Amino acid sequence: MISRDLKSSNKIYFPTFTKGKILSNHFFLTKKTNLILNKNLFKENTFDFAKSKNKYKCLIMDNGTKTNSELIKKTIVYLKKIKYIDFYIAVDNYSNNLKNYIAEQENLIPVSGLKNMHRLIEYVDFLVARGGFNTLTEILIFKKPALLIDEKNNPEIRQNLLQMNNLGYSAIMKQSSFKSKFPNRINYFLKKEMTNIKNKLNVKNFQSNGAKQIVKDIIKIYEKS
Repeated sequence: MISRDLKSSNKIYFPTFTKGKILSNHFFLTKKTNLILNKNLFKENTFDFAKSKNKYKCLIMDNGTKTNSELIKKTIVYLKKIKYIDFYIAVDNYSNNLKNYIAEQENLIPVSGLKNMHRLIEYVDFLVARGGFNTLTEILIFKKPALLIDEKNNPEIRQNLLQMNNLGYSAIMKQSSFKSKFPNRINYFLKKEMTNIKNKLNVKNFQSNGAKQIVKDIIKIYEKS
């Protein structure tokens, strides 16, 4: 059904980073736009979460597959050993026992609600997250280094990660690097990767007005018809 709708379209809009091979010959016309982000979501303050006094603040976004979610849950027990980082963890899908455990740790901060999780992106120093397009957009707009979780059986996510990594905009977090290996992976990221990624992002000026561009273009087409 999606393929049929695409073939019947006169113009398809693609934000930045859409791979060229996705642009099918069936399309009459394609147009790239800037990134699309609703900044109204980020207008509220994060003072409710800002109890961090550690050197680094990390947001672990449990926004992926069931496999990723289980890996994150099994990794939480190892986070308290990384005492110089405060970890903000989305807990909406966790058991009460796990929520209580997180709340009891000095360097673990539970976060409830999708909006609160996304609001924290601007506040933290780096992220561990699934490399979906919304997350990529937020990383680029807010210039936040990230470890993006690899998914072997998801071509879209894998392509996103390879593209971001090749451009130097993020690092890759293999699923095998969770649980007991997580502290070492984080330490390596902080020592060897994060500064270079931050420098790459800081010299870029990605725009988030893609939605306005699309509306403006559609109005122009309508006025000509």
